[in-house]
Amino acid sequence: MTVNITGPIFDEGGNALANVTCVAVAIDGVIGQDGGARVQRGIEFTSDGSGDVSVDLKPGAYAIYYNPTQNDATSLTVQRVSTWTVLTGETSMTVQEAENTDVGTITPSILQQAEQAATDAIAARDKAQEWAENPEDDPVETGQFSALHWAAKAEESAASLDTSNLLQKSNNLSDVDSASTSRENLGLGTAATKDVTTSDTDTTSDAVTKVGDFGIGDDAPMVTSASISDMDDLIIPGNWTLTGTMDNTPFGTSSNSGSCIVIRRAFSAGPRVSQLANYSSGGDDQLWYRQGSGDPIVWSDWREIYHTGNLPELTSTQAEDDTDTTYGLVSGQRLGQAVAANAGGGLGSGQAWQDVTGSRTPGTSYQNNTGKPIAFYAKTNSTSPATQMQVSSDNSTFISVSGNTFYVTTSIVPDGHYYRITNPSGVTLTDWKELR
Repeated sequence: MTVNITGPIFDEGGNALANVTCVAVAIDGVIGQDGGARVQRGIEFTSDGSGDVSVDLKPGAYAIYYNPTQNDATSLTVQRVSTWTVLTGETSMTVQEAENTDVGTITPSILQQAEQAATDAIAARDKAQEWAENPEDDPVETGQFSALHWAAKAEESAASLDTSNLLQKSNNLSDVDSASTSRENLGLGTAATKDVTTSDTDTTSDAVTKVGDFGIGDDAPMVTSASISDMDDLIIPGNWTLTGTMDNTPFGTSSNSGSCIVIRRAFSAGPRVSQLANYSSGGDDQLWYRQGSGDPIVWSDWREIYHTGNLPELTSTQAEDDTDTTYGLVSGQRLGQAVAANAGGGLGSGQAWQDVTGSRTPGTSYQNNTGKPIAFYAKTNSTSPATQMQVSSDNSTFISVSGNTFYVTTSIVPDGHYYRITNPSGVTLTDWKELR
């Protein structure tokens, strides 16, 4: 709370102090302090042409000073006018009331402090004025200038500014010199100019895809989301959930529950598309594959992929029947049975080497009618002149199965074929054995 002090102020000679700046400095240690809440520094106020003043002060004791040479910038000399006591509980007092109130004893130390405070206040006022009003390029202190200086510099800078180089708010950045360079400087890539897909089946050209689009990184979209009800139309690459009734499935037109991976690549004659489908509606763990190409696309038949989870086991009859084309896995037992059943026709099975030298003559052909392949071995007394081992299926056209000359050799003869050795002059048969 402050008290308004009004009335004329006089110097020590009784002369009215007209149009002068005075300073009220709070005095410590005297009566009338308002709990130390008043301002402890000089408070400036100015008298009018008649010497009247009006100043608001907090309760307390004040020494009143003025500078008789205040217009002399080189002098900070101040003179004490009087001492005022501002009473607590008052809202207004006259100068005379403030001066006549007993303030107690003012010590020299208090007086010195008050006089110094008044001097400092005036000096601070003048320095503040310099910081505010010193002319352009006239430093207040070394390298430091007034607000007026910087205002002038700002005005000069604004006047010289080419506003055509400034971005206009209303243009919303459309007036940058290079949008691409600006994006690069901001660390933005090419995706900054693209639109994002609006759904997980959006095929808009050049759009930026999201996680989950076409089943990449998230659940596969349903074919019904793309309005696809025919497997022939499912040519958009990605992972798809098969649902609803669809045409051209591996089971014809059927209700679907499964998934499909679609792979597509460009080709000169039209796209080439592969479909790998998994179905649970047609049977557990079924995998089907097909591909199509051309424009329009011509599809191959569906082919089922067999694996350890869906292979049927063949019957004994199927395992032994060469004409049965049923796909499947032959068990070890079934394979063993088939091998055992046909083992009697193999070379060496149920056969033995026999010496038939006495019943064989070079140049004469013999037929294998044992019902299975045989092997025969022949030996002559010399490699010269040349002797050849021959085999024929018709006893007319013979094929040599040895070199141009031989001393000893062996050959296999299929069932029903004919066999012989040639009989050049001067050669004698010394050994002939057959595995039969």
